[in-house]
Amino acid sequence: MDFTSNTAVIITDIALGVLALLLGWVVWQIGRILVSVFQAYRWKRSLPPPRKLQHPKFGELAFDGMSWSGSALIGGRTIEFEIAGSEGGPSPALEGPLSEVIVRGSDFERAALAFIRSQEPSLPHEQLGFESIEFLSESAPGMFTMRFMTSDTPDGWWEVEFEDGCPKSVGYIH
Repeated sequence: MDFTSNTAVIITDIALGVLALLLGWVVWQIGRILVSVFQAYRWKRSLPPPRKLQHPKFGELAFDGMSWSGSALIGGRTIEFEIAGSEGGPSPALEGPLSEVIVRGSDFERAALAFIRSQEPSLPHEQLGFESIEFLSESAPGMFTMRFMTSDTPDGWWEVEFEDGCPKSVGYIH
């Protein structure tokens, strides 16, 4: 065997070794993904179903362990809401403020959209759709968040935080 054929054999062996390592790494990554999917599936199956409650003001609510969620008709559209509470029901301190936002939802929506326009003038405001309301701070019942979505950003949303009925901040959540 001459030098060039030895070199070719060595290069081929190195290439095959690298290919074997690469294939092993790919198989290992696929295995990790499959294990993660299986664990997530098993974890989700072990969760108890959400607790349901028929609330006199808000209708059917579901408890996820930290807050209650439901929906309300605001401005002719069904809007999702979330309210802090315990297994016994929504926080009594937040029920009144949430009721007010539901009743005056269109007013709060206009205020939120005007605030977004003032803070984010380049955003195509006509595409913002009112999606949900969150009352999650029992210690600050005057604070809540309104969430808006656009078709351009399906994996994120715009939030307007209110304090005592007035918009205070706006941000994009991805």
